[in-house]
Amino acid sequence: MFFVSEGKLFSAANGSSRQIPCKAVENYRQTVMEIHKKNEWKTQGAGAHFMGTATQRFEERDVKAGVAAVVSAGAEKLIYASTLETDSAIYSKSTKDLEAAEGYITRLVNTRIYYMDYTPATKMIVVSASDGYLEKHIALCNEETAGYRMITEGDSVDITPSFSLADNNIIYFSSAGFYIDRNRGGVKYSAYALCRYDIALNELFEVLSDDKYDYIHPRQTADGKLYCIRRMKQISGSKSQSLFDIVLAPFRFLRAVFGWANFFSQRYSGKSLTKGTKGPNPAKNREMNEREIFIEENLINVEKTIKENTLAGEKYPGIAPKSWELGIIRANGVFDVVKKGVLDYAFDGDDLIYSNGKYLIRRRPDGDETVVCEARIATSITVI
Repeated sequence: MFFVSEGKLFSAANGSSRQIPCKAVENYRQTVMEIHKKNEWKTQGAGAHFMGTATQRFEERDVKAGVAAVVSAGAEKLIYASTLETDSAIYSKSTKDLEAAEGYITRLVNTRIYYMDYTPATKMIVVSASDGYLEKHIALCNEETAGYRMITEGDSVDITPSFSLADNNIIYFSSAGFYIDRNRGGVKYSAYALCRYDIALNELFEVLSDDKYDYIHPRQTADGKLYCIRRMKQISGSKSQSLFDIVLAPFRFLRAVFGWANFFSQRYSGKSLTKGTKGPNPAKNREMNEREIFIEENLINVEKTIKENTLAGEKYPGIAPKSWELGIIRANGVFDVVKKGVLDYAFDGDDLIYSNGKYLIRRRPDGDETVVCEARIATSITVI
């Protein structure tokens, strides 16, 4: 089996995992580093300090390139999507020779891919992609012709698409609407609803929705069972505001925006937006002291969640909260919980392979569980 962890592609077998080289990503990172090395004189050294152009040294971790998603395309081939700064590209990779260079499928300029699935029957790839800041939409790409078209649009965030194994003309995905609150600032999102798109009929249906829950990562098996992960949607705070709060709202909003921007800048690039900030580089040390992480736009307290899962009796406690439930959606709309604390999942015959953020775990039909391997924030699990 294969999975993505923190922008890198891994294979898992015999109780361990190993990173799989992705030549396209590695070549891009090398090219970017060579360009920065050649122009380093402009930002480093006494001359740069004299001219006022000195900046922190650009390092390889600053290159925004990695693997976004991977999917099986048969017994001998993988298809993976990579992000290359603001662009994305899709490649094929032979499982018979994982060290070999990839086959090129297509590149999307000013578009980022987040999720992906594939159906061998029609050689179609479905992705969740964004060419803007807020919106994400579902798009189809033909593996052979590289033809690409959006099939959803509007003020929505459409994610986690998958082809039905019972009917390859059916795509399931999750969709949340949003609007910009111009009075108070910020963006308001609805809960993720589970949707169904029929390619042949060009029709879109809402399968399941609830203001209290997000329904994400849908998968329909060959026998017609529809699975997904249900997460409790965060409840918004009180809408009442005092006059003092209203007066200060614009300033608090600007401060919050700058604070978040500075937080992400330090976390992912090691650079502060405030001049002269001292202290350790957060990007260098985040693996050692990271107690809170973002998983699909949800902030998780790692230590607290592992402790809660341990106390709840989990054999292999992970960092996915117990409230993240994998279940089956029955014909009457009832959600039957199969397993709690699930980040992502796939099937290997009758066995469930799931990620709890710390391990990949095999769950057999009788409920017996064994660890496949340790896998930090494993997503995009695919089995060949």
